[in-house]
Amino acid sequence: MREKGVDSLAVVNTPVERARLYFRYHPIPGLLAASDPERASHRAFGLPLLEFTEDETDWPHKVGMDLVKTMRVDRPGELPEPMDPATAGDLLSEKDGYEITDADQQVRTPGHMQLVGHFLLDREGVVRWSFTEVEDQGQNMCQALNPKELMAAASQVAH
Repeated sequence: MREKGVDSLAVVNTPVERARLYFRYHPIPGLLAASDPERASHRAFGLPLLEFTEDETDWPHKVGMDLVKTMRVDRPGELPEPMDPATAGDLLSEKDGYEITDADQQVRTPGHMQLVGHFLLDREGVVRWSFTEVEDQGQNMCQALNPKELMAAASQVAH
């Protein structure tokens, strides 16, 4: 992205020590990373903490497990087939060797999931493009960002 004139910042909702550990084993050249366990940046960008319920949905604040079980996460090359978000998350965590630590438990809210997003801002700080789990009534939940779409948007924002 830097070649397109775009600087990148990742904000994660985990304590700084855990974020450092992650990026040590998964370095991303040219990426600045910030730790925000209180999720202030997520709230500022309209990314709520989603509550899981048995069967009540009020998107993007609550979602019923009856609906979640019908959703499909499709990540060719990462998952053997499309599957529900919970199964996909477990499989991807196992594949990455990810284990929940005390630091992770400190920022977790049982029965909830932090919705995430990707944003491109111009030099004045105006959001010019976004891809979030909030959009499309949750159809982007746990979906991978399309790199071609991101690069096309970055080209537009940079000029």
